[in-house]
This record gives sequence, C-alpha cells and structure tokens, in this order.
Amino acid sequence: MGSKPCLFIITTLVLLAALPLRAEEPPPSDPRHHAGEIAPPDSLRHLYHSSALQPLVLDELPVRAPQITRRAAADHIVLSEEVLAARDAGSVADLGVLLPSTQLHVNSRGESLFLVRGASERQLGIELDGIAMTIPWDERSDLGMIPLVGVGSVVARRGVGSVLDAPNSLAGVVSLQSRWREAPGTHTRIGASIGEVESRDLRLLHERRDGKWQSTLALEHRQQKGFLLPRDYAADLHQGPGRSRRNTDFDQQSLLFGMRRQGSGRFRGQLLVQASRAEKGVAPEDHLADARFWRLPRRDRFLAALRATVDTTATSPWSWDWMGSADFFRQDIRPFEDERFQTPDLGPGVDFEADRDRTFLTEVRSTRHGPSWTWRSRARLRHSRHRESLVVAGPRLDYVQDLGGTAIEGEWRPQSGRVLRGGVGWEFSRTPVTGDKPARAVDHGVSAQVAAEVEAGPGLRWHANLSHRPRFASLRELFSGALGRFRVNPDLRPERQDALEIGGSRMGQRVDLSANVFAQRLDGAIERVPVAGTPLLQRVNLDSILNTGIELGLIWRVSRGLSFDWQQTFLHSRREDGGRVEDRPEWLSTLAVDYVHSAGIRGRLEAIGIGPRYSLDERAPSDGDALTRLDADLRANLRLSWRYFGRSPWFEGAEVYLRVDNLFDEITFSQLGLPESGRSARVGLRFDLRS
Repeated sequence: MGSKPCLFIITTLVLLAALPLRAEEPPPSDPRHHAGEIAPPDSLRHLYHSSALQPLVLDELPVRAPQITRRAAADHIVLSEEVLAARDAGSVADLGVLLPSTQLHVNSRGESLFLVRGASERQLGIELDGIAMTIPWDERSDLGMIPLVGVGSVVARRGVGSVLDAPNSLAGVVSLQSRWREAPGTHTRIGASIGEVESRDLRLLHERRDGKWQSTLALEHRQQKGFLLPRDYAADLHQGPGRSRRNTDFDQQSLLFGMRRQGSGRFRGQLLVQASRAEKGVAPEDHLADARFWRLPRRDRFLAALRATVDTTATSPWSWDWMGSADFFRQDIRPFEDERFQTPDLGPGVDFEADRDRTFLTEVRSTRHGPSWTWRSRARLRHSRHRESLVVAGPRLDYVQDLGGTAIEGEWRPQSGRVLRGGVGWEFSRTPVTGDKPARAVDHGVSAQVAAEVEAGPGLRWHANLSHRPRFASLRELFSGALGRFRVNPDLRPERQDALEIGGSRMGQRVDLSANVFAQRLDGAIERVPVAGTPLLQRVNLDSILNTGIELGLIWRVSRGLSFDWQQTFLHSRREDGGRVEDRPEWLSTLAVDYVHSAGIRGRLEAIGIGPRYSLDERAPSDGDALTRLDADLRANLRLSWRYFGRSPWFEGAEVYLRVDNLFDEITFSQLGLPESGRSARVGLRFDLRS
C-alpha cells in the first residue's frame, strides 16, 4: 500500500485537530431533561444525534432526534433521510462510500456502477419502491443518472437475502424508498449549488399530507461541462483544454411524482412516476491509440408504476401486494472518428446507434401469518422489447426477453429471538425474438435458500445463510457487438452461484460492531476475454470463480455530535485454475469522521481506499495475460456546512455547505485508461419551508 495508509490516517487527524472534542450538551441534572418532548421538525432531522440518555436541548425544549449516522448490521445497511440529505441530492452513485464491500466503478461507456463483494454489476438489483431500475437490454443502469432527489431512505442488502428477491440478484439488492410526509401539512425544500467547470444543480422537493392522501413532487436539473484531471496527471492523447477531461460534460433534467391513499380498512394504493432526459459525453480510454470516441446526445426514460396493498391481518391471516410498471427508455449513441468530436452530416449509412426499449413488469406477493410461522410467495414476470438501429436509415433489429419466476418461503419462530427461514423458487429467461441471430432455447434454473437468525441479547444478532441461485445473460451480453468492439456469443449459459455467509452484529447506544465472512462459487461465470488473432473481445463462460471475503464494521458515536464510521473488506477472487479475474480488488476500506456542533456547524471527512486489482488491457497479446495490475487508490472528501433554524410558522431553516471531492487531488483509476476526477469544489444552499 506504500504511503496510502499514512495518507488515510492523516486525513482523519486533520479534521480532529480542527474541531473541538465534543459538542455542547446540558449537564445530566438539568431539569429540562424531564420536560415534555416534542417531535423534531424536518430540518432538525438532518442535523443532530441523540440517544435515550442524551436528549438534545434546543430553545428550552428537549427534542428526541434520530441518529445521523447510518445503522449497519452484518449483512445489510439502512440509510435514513438524514444521511441522504448530506449527500446533497446528486445520484445513487454518490452512495457508494456509505455501502460496505461496494466499489464505485466507471466503465468505458461512462456508466457508474456498483461492484459488491467483487461481483459483476449485473448481479446487483437496484429498485425504487420495488420497481427494477436496471435497463433489461444490458441488465444494469448508470447509477450516476438515477437521481436521489425524492428518495427518503435506502436499504442495501449484500448477498442473497431471500428467494423472493427479483431474478438475477446474486450480489444483493439496493432498495430505494420514495419520500412521503407522515404529518399533516406540507414541506418544501429548495436547493441549488455551483462548482468548478460550470457545474450547476437546481432542485425542488414538495411533500404534502392531507387526510388519507399523500403526495411527493421532486424536480432537479444537473449540469456540468466536464471534470478536472489531477494536477500531477501527465498530459495524454485525450486531454481537453486546461485540466479538463475531454468529452465528460453532462446535462440532465429529472422528475419524480408520487401519490398514495390509505383506503378503507387495510387497503393502500400508490402511483409513482419518474422521468428524466439527459445528454452525456463519454471519456475516451487514455491507454488506447484507437480509442472509441462517442457521445450520448439523448438519453430519455419514463417509468410509471401502480401498487396496491391489502393487509387483512386484523381479520384474517392474509395480506396481498400487487405491483405493475411500464418503463420506456430511449438512448442514442453518436460515434466519432477522432478526438475532435466533429459532427459530419447524419446521412443514410452513417454510424449512429439508436436504442428503444419498452419494458412491462408485474409482480404479486402474498403473505399468510400464523402463531409461530409465516408463509410468503412471489410471482414475477418482466417482458422487454429492445429495438436497435446501428446506422442512419438502416435496418432495425428487434430483441425480446421474458424474465421471471415464482418462489415460496417459510419462516418459523420456535421461540423469541430465533428465526429459521427456507425457500425454493424457479426462474427462467426466454428470448423469443433475437434480431438476426440464431434462436435460443429457454434458460431456467432453481433457486433455494436456508437461513437462521438469532437475537442473542439486546442489540446482538447472529445470522447464517446458504443459497443457490442462477443469473441469466442479458440481451446485450448475448447479441451486441458494442460498436465493433465485441464478437457476439449467443451461446452463453446462465451463471450459477452457491454462497455461504455467517456473521453477527451488535448495536448499542454508542458503538455498533459487525463482522461477516462469506464464500461464493460462481459456475459458468461470464467474463470478457481477448479473441486470438483479432483486436476484439468476447464474453465467455469460465469454469468457475471462487470469491471469499471478510467484512468488518465499526460505528462509534463518541459523544453527541462526534462519530466515527469504519468499514473494511478483505477479498480473495480466483478462477478455478488459479488465474486472476478482472476488477476484483484485494480490499475495500472507508473511514468517515462526522462532527456536529449545537451552533449548527457540521463537518464530515471521509476517505475511500480501494486495494490492488487487475484491469483488462486490450493492448496485450491475445495469447498472453491480458490483465494489468492497478495499484491501490485512496481518495478523501470533505463537507462543511452551517444550518440556521427558522422561528416563523412557515420558515423551517436553511443550510449553506461547501463540498470538496478528492481533497488531496490524488490520481485514481476506475479501470485502465480511465482516470477519475481530480480535486473539485462546489458550494450549495437550501431552504426548508412548511405549512
């Protein structure tokens, strides 16, 4: 690691040396501790810690406020509204530092992706209120283009949590929950930020509760002209003017609208709509003289979903949940001949990829409760049609995939604090339309899981989990040449994973501890390999890959206002024949120091370390080792803010903040030839209004 650990420690000490040791708090004998408590306003929920022993005193009234630090068990993590607000809206990609065993990876298509426990990004499910956010054609989605505005909480589970999870969720599920106001009245948040390279962000959030009706509206516009390279990064073939990275601009408008109503009895209905439009540049790969030069001049998405829940457990043991969604996606890819990115006339026959996707999803879940047991079932079907044209006025090719399955799970509670769970399911993938490629047979497989959870004492939990699950290749993996870079392999078989994990966690008022060990064997792993005698790559099924790892976590709330959050993962990934595999770091580490002062001042310093790993080098001889070692990387981010609390009936407060990403201007890489941004700063302001 060299000097990386030293820099990691120095990063922590810088903030500690600059701040007082603890925030102001009243003496234990203060009589105000025994006064009536009030619910905190929405603005306060984004700032302070407290516990049952240390209520926060503000303006002569004690307020019980929720913890600002996240809560993490051994196998999952919960990010509350308070934590998300401190990410300053942004996108789902900004959550990577908060999720254990998660590496934020930017690929050659400019997509931001999560790699969890060294698994492929296609093995991770991303959901919004249960709706899949992945694009079925590629079975993944650019997380940098999924906005956080309008999201109220996040639950991220690593590994196979249940056979009821959506198909292909081998590495886990990141579940986003939209915001809903529970108290009567309205809450409005207006925010804006500006930064280097003409970075701008405008956003509006409005929540309302009126009787049985709840509604949420979120709007956002994000824009930047690109990002800056680190000062010490040597000039390369594709550097733009000054220190800017060529062709890394971005412009996106997004909308989220939700409405739900609590009906008579136990019925609840919900409507959710999310829409976005974006234009984006893609950075060329620095290490290739023949790098691809392309832009996404248009990337539109419209998603609408209905949900109905019937909970009759008060009169019968059954509850039901139905969800249906329609997802329309459009993406244009404009390739160029060289780094000048000049646009010739788009006449017939000129390269210009146009992708059109229509996806329909329906899912039904049922639950039956008993005195010491619970049965759950799920049936799910996703139908997707992808239409593609590779040249202007050229032929259009259609591809269709049906992905779905059914599962049943039983849970038995033999005594308090003891849970045994087991389930079995059947999943399938069908591709009835394959463009100009040969037809394929239906792929299918069985999923199974057994798990045990034990509450051994106050806040002490142990768990064990054994699972088997398949993952089916996406349409793009099977049929796409990726603008002439890949040789198609329509004969890919499903991946099949056997996984075991054992872990425990202890949650206390001041300290949370967690530890987890896991082992995963992935048979038929789909990986990229060079094609002998050509400059092309191809996806093939390897015999198997074995992933083993240890996860450690510590959250220490030193006092009201000061906390530490440390997460460490050690990972070992190898092919069955002992060969190395791509993009599996030897370790992942995050350390965050969070400080809040009663005057409204807050500081957060976070350091993110990624251990050595191997990246595919397309320049390597096709008959040799095509993987190149990348050294360990370390980045640090700093956020300082000041919060003002309003005293009027309509003005709840305001916050001004400064964020500096890559504080020490380190040179880091997502993969070979793709340097990440250097130091960048932005300032922001937001207001909270109520009625």
